[in-house]
This record gives sequence, structure tokens and C-alpha cells, in this order.
Amino acid sequence: MTGQIQWAVYGGIAAAAGVAALLVATKLKTGGVIGLALLGALLGAVLGFLFRPDVPLVGQLPLSVVVSRGASLNGVDILLRSTAEESFNYLVIGAILGAVIMAGAKSIHQQKTSATAAATPSNAAPQGTAASQQVAASASSAFCTKCGAGLGPDVVFCGSCGTRRG
Repeated sequence: MTGQIQWAVYGGIAAAAGVAALLVATKLKTGGVIGLALLGALLGAVLGFLFRPDVPLVGQLPLSVVVSRGASLNGVDILLRSTAEESFNYLVIGAILGAVIMAGAKSIHQQKTSATAAATPSNAAPQGTAASQQVAASASSAFCTKCGAGLGPDVVFCGSCGTRRG
């Protein structure tokens, strides 16, 4: 396989893996940060392995040599140990970056959803306090209690469903 075709195949695999990670991340809305961090680590390790350096006239080293950091090499092949170590470093760095990126994305998503949930009137102060009664009074004056439509300050009946205000 020529170099351009090889990198085109790797790019296609990387794009497919990214799309798969996005699909899994959207399906795992209830999944934790650790689960997505592990998924990111796996994806990052695969991408790190795909984009590892190659040796002139030899190409890229196989997975068994990369994972062992070249410990299984003997004879003249010992000259490839530095490339095997560098390829292993690509794999580890890819796994770390993938885990950090996926965990960070999940954390940001959780913060956005919790901030949105905190902004809703149902999550205001607990019932029975003066602050909650004020919030309830202002919320009941701003929205219909039956359909949730917005009401103006002087409106007595809801324009959407006809329910009396209050």
C-alpha cells in the first residue's frame, strides 16, 4: 500500500472511530465520566497506534513489538527498539489525551444540563420559606398553572387554555 493510500485509510478509520465515539457518547447520556473516559482512552490508543511512526524500508512495527516496547527484538532488529519505544509512547499519549478529552466533554455536558435544571422554577427554594412563596407567586403570575403559557401582569385568564390565573 502506498503512503498516500495508507494515510487515507487511517484518516477514514479515525473519522469512523470519532463518529462511533460521538454516537456512543450521545447514547450514554446516563453513563458516567469514567465510562466515557475509558472509551476515550481506547479510542485514543487506537488512534495513537494508527499514527505511530514508521521505519524507512520496514514500515510500521506490529502491535506485539509496540506493546513490548521492542523487548522481543533481537539481532539486527534491536536497531528498531527506539522506534518501538516511540510508537508505544504514541499509543500511551493517545490513550491519555482520549480519556481527558472524553471525560472533559462529559463533565461540561453534565454542568450544562445541571445548570439548565437549576434554572427551572421547580428547583427554586424549598416550600414553606418566604423566598419560595415569593418565587411561587411570581411564577404563578408569569405562567399558566395548567398549560404553562406565558401570562402578562394584567391578564386574568390564560389566552391558550382559558384557565383562571392564580
